[in-house]
Amino acid sequence: MFAYEFQPQKRQKTLYDYFGSDCPPEFRRRASTTGGKKKAKRKRLEENDSKEIQMVIDAGQKNFLPILCDSCKLLYNPNNPDDMTEHQKLHVRFDQKLTAPLPRYLAKKLPEVDRYDDGFICMFDNKSFAPKMREWLDNAYRLACSEVGLSNDSPLPLYKPKQQIYVFCQEIKGISITGIMCVEPVQKAYFQLDDGSIEERSRDVVFGVSLVWVCPLTRRKKVATRLLDCARNNYLRGFSLSKSDFAFSDFLPDGLLFAKNYCDNKVLIFSAFEQ
Repeated sequence: MFAYEFQPQKRQKTLYDYFGSDCPPEFRRRASTTGGKKKAKRKRLEENDSKEIQMVIDAGQKNFLPILCDSCKLLYNPNNPDDMTEHQKLHVRFDQKLTAPLPRYLAKKLPEVDRYDDGFICMFDNKSFAPKMREWLDNAYRLACSEVGLSNDSPLPLYKPKQQIYVFCQEIKGISITGIMCVEPVQKAYFQLDDGSIEERSRDVVFGVSLVWVCPLTRRKKVATRLLDCARNNYLRGFSLSKSDFAFSDFLPDGLLFAKNYCDNKVLIFSAFEQ
């Protein structure tokens, strides 16, 4: 008989260890790709959690946020019909109280004396300047006279020495005047008493304020106060006048209230007929 020697066959590997060296390359690639997708998806979810949530649905509308008007400074919603109607009414009233803007080529020639965040102040005297600039100033003066109840047929009060006009300018459709103050040389003035009467003894003053006007929609913003401060600091070159060195002419109730607040209830009044 033939002797048969049993030799067991080597067992083939059918299961591969993904982390072992015997794993075929295509298995490794598939495993690494699957794990990367999970990590990327998890990272994307974490980023979305930290971002702000959109509270307004963008359904194709052009503007859905409130808008601040550059001219009348009203904050309104363009998608709200009531807001749009109120803004149009206010805008029309605002434009009616504004004079025609100064041409851009004359803006650099304005005699600026002080500047603020919301505008600047210019001072005009009886010196000659461009005809367009005089027309621009004359329109503002006539508008102010009609607002306070004075005759708007009188010419600009710049025909006497030391007569000055201070205007508050803002960049609204060009350079527009939103406040005006006229001052003139005055020698004598009288204190107004608490009962409304005038003190008999006169006081020496340097100048008098004959007109103060501010555009109605820009009031309560210290425009008149800044105009008067500028007049005190620039009327006499190199000197800053005190609150007892100037007087007011006859004014409306709003003007009297402003004068009392500015002068701490010690208001000096002058009469143009006595000067």
